[in-house]
Amino acid sequence: TPLCLTLKIVNKIIVLYKFLFGGRKMKFFKRILCLVLSLLFIVQMMTGCSSKKTDDEIYLTKGEFFAYFVYENNMTSEQYSAEEIQNCEDGSVEADIIVEWGYLTEDVAKKNLKKHVTKEIVVTVCANSTFDLKKGKTSDIKDSDLLDNPQLIADAYASGLFDLENGYFDGEAKMSFTACEEILNRAKEYTA
Repeated sequence: TPLCLTLKIVNKIIVLYKFLFGGRKMKFFKRILCLVLSLLFIVQMMTGCSSKKTDDEIYLTKGEFFAYFVYENNMTSEQYSAEEIQNCEDGSVEADIIVEWGYLTEDVAKKNLKKHVTKEIVVTVCANSTFDLKKGKTSDIKDSDLLDNPQLIADAYASGLFDLENGYFDGEAKMSFTACEEILNRAKEYTA
């Protein structure tokens, strides 16, 4: 945390000051060497903590993705009121709506809502919300044997909802908001 880092830096400066200007006699070269090494250490600590996450590095949970998807598509429910949908904080209501619309099975939708959403779930939801997908070949996807529904993913690929990376889908990849938004926008463009 920033407070912990600040306390460490202040502590290092105090130790350095006592060491350099304390009662001990040291040769000038050793003092300078100590000062340079301490400054390098402090700079290294500060540069390691100064990097901030960008939008691409912020991964969505399944609950957050479901809430985003339901909101973006103005989805309604026979089971929940608009107020209940809006006030849900953990994504459980949105997961029920995704199931109600038939985009995911209940066991997949409700499992681990607080964990990162995977590429396979995002593509599955977006593909199931899209009509008349082109017929794809599972052989185009090198890791199709690792997928829950390889034909649906192949159809989504053939329809342009996502791009393969060297022929691989990587269904377990964590998804950032930007990546989810891109797949959702491609699905909307395909349907339009």
